[in-house]
Amino acid sequence: MTISGMPASKTSGQILRKGMLIIFVPLVTNLVWLGILGDTLRKSQYLLQEEQRVMRIQRSANHFMISYGTVVGTMLSYLYCHRKGYKREASSALADCIKDSNVLMALTKDDPKSNKIFDTLQDGLGQEAALITTLPKSDSVSKAFELVGALKSMRQFVARSEKRMACVAEYVTAMEEKLTATKKTISEARRKVSLTVLAGMIVNLLLSALVIILFAKDITGRLKILSENARLLPRHKPLVRTVKGRDELADLDHVLHRVNERLISAQDYRSSLMQMMAHDLRSPLMACEISMHLLRRSDSEILDQNSNKQIDSIEESLHKLIDLIDDLLVLESLEDSNLTVNKSVVQIDQLIESAVNSIKPSATVRDITITVQAPADLLRIDKLRINQVLVNLVSNAIKFSKDGSTIEVLGDRIDKQFKISIVDHGIGIDEASRTRIFEKFYQTTSGIKAGGSGLGLAIAKLIVEAHGGTITCDSQIGRGSVFSFTLDIDETSGNSEV
Repeated sequence: MTISGMPASKTSGQILRKGMLIIFVPLVTNLVWLGILGDTLRKSQYLLQEEQRVMRIQRSANHFMISYGTVVGTMLSYLYCHRKGYKREASSALADCIKDSNVLMALTKDDPKSNKIFDTLQDGLGQEAALITTLPKSDSVSKAFELVGALKSMRQFVARSEKRMACVAEYVTAMEEKLTATKKTISEARRKVSLTVLAGMIVNLLLSALVIILFAKDITGRLKILSENARLLPRHKPLVRTVKGRDELADLDHVLHRVNERLISAQDYRSSLMQMMAHDLRSPLMACEISMHLLRRSDSEILDQNSNKQIDSIEESLHKLIDLIDDLLVLESLEDSNLTVNKSVVQIDQLIESAVNSIKPSATVRDITITVQAPADLLRIDKLRINQVLVNLVSNAIKFSKDGSTIEVLGDRIDKQFKISIVDHGIGIDEASRTRIFEKFYQTTSGIKAGGSGLGLAIAKLIVEAHGGTITCDSQIGRGSVFSFTLDIDETSGNSEV
């Protein structure tokens, strides 16, 4: 949907796309940190597995050394005392050594250097197994030569054992150092994981907060400009500030500026037309009024009673038309905020009395009593305009009051405001009409019958608001109405009672 002469918006979804940044930026950040965290966890998992492997190698190597020591000890014991139990124990311990060497071979299959060490050990174990089977079964003289040969083999066996035990011991020491380094690396990896998680949370929170703040600042700042421009529209003032960007808000602001330009143009045209019409109408009406007045004075002797009544009726109609034109001009000036409010210090009770006295004859004709109760406070107001408000409200009260009734005009100071109320006991106003009573040209059914332009209350409202006050209506059908308005008290005017 477009305004006539204005192109359709091409920025649909721009704000939505900006809003999605609030979701996508933290999401992308989380994905990055999850990737970093996943990589760190994988490294930590590898280090844990490596730690477990080194510990198993260490345990197997230690068990191998114990078993191999058992083999050496039991073989020497067998040669010394030839007890068969030692030989069986040596064979069992040697089987454990072979088993441990197989485990070590499997654990070090990815480490060629370590795997070669245990492969050499495993080959040597085969020699020890053959040696055990060749040991002599007794220490008899007939076996003396066999014993001498066994002792020679055992001497070689012990020498080999020392080298193998030293090699394994050196490897175990290396594994212990590697295990210590692995544990230290795991500790550092855990600390890195903790720091990564903490840093990720902090960066994510800060980035999210930054995106939200920038987005909110951008949106709220431009919405504030839009709000200010929207408030200026009814005042027909030029819109100075503009919303920058290429989204829906900027598009809306562009529409507001275009609408404002057209409103100002229309208002200028209306004002010019109103001024022209007022001048073109008021001048001949004033001329007619003067002519009727001169006619009455010059031909008063030849005019009969009926003619005088006709002239009175014409003069009254002319006067109403001139007043209507004046009201239209005042209303136009008030709506455009071009009406100058000439404030001066006024004693409010005297102003109320003056306004009431000016229209008292119309109340006296209908036997309506008007009472005034107001303190002699000093207010800084536009005397002529407030007098116009009072005359209008009291005139309406007289117009819609019953004959012989009473109208009260009450004034009182409430905090920093002065409140004036006009209370009548007339026909009252229904609730539906009360909500529109201050609209220009609006009239109730009884108001239309009584005659009037429907401008009086609208002008009164604008004059009161120009003084910084408010005007209200409270009414009940059949019981009367209360019209009240407030005026700000200027402390510099001296508000002590005179």
